[in-house]
Amino acid sequence: MTRLQRRFGALRRRPNVRWVGPKPFDALPGYLRLIDVGIVPYTGSAFNRSSFPLKTLEYLAAGRAVVATDLPAIRWLATDLVCIAAGPASFADQVDRLLAQPRTPAVLACRQAFAARHSWALRAAEIHAGIAGLSPACGLRAPAAE
Repeated sequence: MTRLQRRFGALRRRPNVRWVGPKPFDALPGYLRLIDVGIVPYTGSAFNRSSFPLKTLEYLAAGRAVVATDLPAIRWLATDLVCIAAGPASFADQVDRLLAQPRTPAVLACRQAFAARHSWALRAAEIHAGIAGLSPACGLRAPAAE
């Protein structure tokens, strides 16, 4: 058994962790309703540093707290709604801290509103406005090139 397998086994044996295995996409909303903290435990690989973990926004859209490793994409979000952890001990501490906080309707709404500002519909509108030569913020035409 590898070190990773041993560590994963230890995680699965924790009383507040439930491993449910792979699930079809359609089943995910039901699971998101049951979790308290969404985790984004990416390693610091070059691949991960240049990726954007969409699950972060999916957790927020479900109103859930989020702990993520320190990645440029997470920093780009520029929100205190995602706790950034610098290492394994910090990651675990942040999860424990968030588990102790109550899940209030106001906090859920704040997380969901933040995620909504990063929706695919808004991204598409920004791209469309850019292609059409409009300023997404005010809807005015960009000045014509001379």
